Order: sequence, then C-alpha cells, then structure tokens
Amino acid sequence: MNRIYKLLAYTCFYLLISTPKSFSQVNAGDMIVLGIDAYSDNDKITFATLVDIPQGTVIKITDRGWTNATQSFITPAAPGDGIVTWTTSTLIRAGDIFTLAIGGSDNLPVTNLTNVTRSVNMTADISVTGFTVGQAMLGNGEQVFIYRGDDTNPYFIFGLNASRNVNLNANFWQTSITATAVESMFPDGRGSLNTLINGVNALGVLTNPGAATNFEQQFDNVFYSGPTSQTNRAGWLARIANPTNWSGDDNGSGVTSIGTTIGTSAVALPVTFGVISATNNEDGYTLSWQTLQETNNDHFEVEASRDGNEFTTIAKVPTKADGGNSNVSQHYSISFGKGSLPALLGGSLLSLLLLAAQGKSRRRKVMTGLVLALTISWIGCTKGETLENPVEKIYVRIAQVDKDGTRSYSKVIAVNAGK
Repeated sequence: MNRIYKLLAYTCFYLLISTPKSFSQVNAGDMIVLGIDAYSDNDKITFATLVDIPQGTVIKITDRGWTNATQSFITPAAPGDGIVTWTTSTLIRAGDIFTLAIGGSDNLPVTNLTNVTRSVNMTADISVTGFTVGQAMLGNGEQVFIYRGDDTNPYFIFGLNASRNVNLNANFWQTSITATAVESMFPDGRGSLNTLINGVNALGVLTNPGAATNFEQQFDNVFYSGPTSQTNRAGWLARIANPTNWSGDDNGSGVTSIGTTIGTSAVALPVTFGVISATNNEDGYTLSWQTLQETNNDHFEVEASRDGNEFTTIAKVPTKADGGNSNVSQHYSISFGKGSLPALLGGSLLSLLLLAAQGKSRRRKVMTGLVLALTISWIGCTKGETLENPVEKIYVRIAQVDKDGTRSYSKVIAVNAGK
C-alpha cells in the first residue's frame, strides 16, 4: 500500500510541474510601429499587428526612452512621457492598423486608441500613466517601444528610435543619454526579459540628415513609406525594420504608405477558418472545425479555458493539407470522454486523454485505463477543486501554428461541461 501512495505522490508532483503554459502571449516582432507624428496637437503613434492577438492580452506602449546605464526606461526630469496599457477586449485580427493619440502641447492630454482598419474606438480598453500637461511627444526626437510584462523587467515586442542626431551609432540609436525626453539607447538585454534585434524587430531612423542642426535632422513626423505588396510576417518585418523605407516631414501631412489595413490583401494569413462547433452528447465531447484555405500550415493546437481568457493547450492535430497548403475546404474533428474536460483542464493528463480517446488498439485502451486511473490521483492532488468549484462551461479555440511558429486563432466558442 505504501508503494501505491508513493506512486500517487510522484504522479501528483509530475502533474504539477508539467502543466502546460498558456500560448496567448505576443512575441517579439508580432507588432510593428508605422509612424510617429509629433507635429499635430494630438501627438499620434500609428502601429499594427502581424498576428491575431487573443482577447485579454495585455500590451504596453510607451514613448519613454531606454538607457543601458540603469537598464531601465528613462523617467524624464520634466513630465510628458508616459505608458499606455492596453487590455484587449476582443480578438484582434492580424493586419489591423491602430492610431494612439497621446495629447499635445496645445491641449490637455487626450488619449485615444482607434482601430483604423475596422473604424472602432477602443479607448475604453486602455489605461494611461503620464502624458501630463505639456508636449507628450517632441519634434526634435522621440521613440516608441511596444512591450508586455513588468515595466521594470519588460518583454520587448518592437522598438523605433527617431531621435535627434546626437550621440547616434550607425543604427541611429543613442550611445549615451543627454536629454531624457528625446533620446533612447538600444536595449542590450540587461534589465529586460529579452533583447530586440535591430533590422528585424527594431530600427532607428534619421529622416533629414542634410539639415543644418542636429534638432532639424529629425523630422517631426516620421512614417513608413515603403512597399505594400503582399508578403508574410517575415517580409513585413524586413520592410518595416529597414530605415530606407521611412520618410518624414515637419508639417504632419505625410502618412504611412500602407493605408488603413495590412490584412488579407497584404499579409498571406496562414489559415482562413470556416465553421467551428462543439457538441456535448452521451458519448462525450466533439470539437469540429473547417478551414477554407491553408498556407504554410504546420498543425493545430486545441486550447481550452475555464474563463475565456487564460488558455491551455490540450491537444495537437496535424494539418491535412498537402505540404501545409490548400485552396479547398479541410475538415477536422477531435473527440474526448465525458467529464474529462472540466476535471483536467490545466493538467497535462488531458492531452493524454484526448490522444488515448482517438485510438482503437488494445495498447491505447490500456493507456486510456491508465490515464483514467491517474485522473483519480490528479483530482486528489488538486484538493477537491473540481468538486468544490464545478465548471458549467468550457471555452475552446483553435490555434493554428505556421511552419515558422507564427500563430493565428479561431474564434472562441463555449461548450456545456455538464453531464
């Protein structure tokens, strides 16, 4: 009997340390900056996303510079720079373009987030720190970082430096900081969870090098003005991170060449989802989905959530498309046993259950029995969480994983978890 208890204890420990992580985070290069307009009264940042961003994702945008001397964002001696925290209230689609107005010298700070592609005001989704009365952005130099996580230990997603021509290196980033409100060094990996790569997911621009003074060598309004033909995520990053594809002016009239969207007309999205459904019957649960088109698709991952915000991968399904490419409909489905989903959501055993449920061989039947036995120990390990806090609905979505690791997501659907 003691050996059985030890086995159950080891099982609990294994399950606790092997719980899958959520894959809803935005990674470096998944978003891009398209322009900084410091000329207009309501200073404006234009940016876009190259991947679908799930609901509930927290993204931060700042015009604070970075200094490697203290390995942190710079706090200006005078107020003005700030941080915008955006918690997405809906699924954000790849290719959507946004503008963020953050006040200006002639007005009280006015902060406004707009999805330009879909003509939707999303200001209710953001909170603001900083940008007090005065110039939020300065025409003689500015920068923008998109990141996530703690402000004192950020994970960088994209960076743009458009500073005045003072102490610039060959990539147009400062080598030292002499004016805290208008300058930025390139993050070197200290004080942050990652480092950006200049020319890949970050760039510095000097748009008016022939001007007489170092202040005038940086235009007030800088923007991407390069190619707009169809390409994928890597292609867009290569274009955006190339400073020769950027222009500027001192009157605020110039705008990015992309227009209002880099969506399906410009980005080769890996998968177009069709109908997605989930059923709950006497035999168990069945999740079905359809793709209308697939490009460079590698596989799908079924993700589930108790609350519709934090998702956990519970199964992996390979693509049916030849070489990952298809222009005809493909149909997929996966089934699993009654009660397993609410009982094991968040534990790696669920993935085993799903895989076992699909098999018909004797070996898989044995594995199913073993998994069911381990389920009992898992429920014991969780101190009765499932029994004390029954789940009425489970939220499910499909994550499509491209061959280069890029992810896109289906819509989220709810399935009744009751018996």
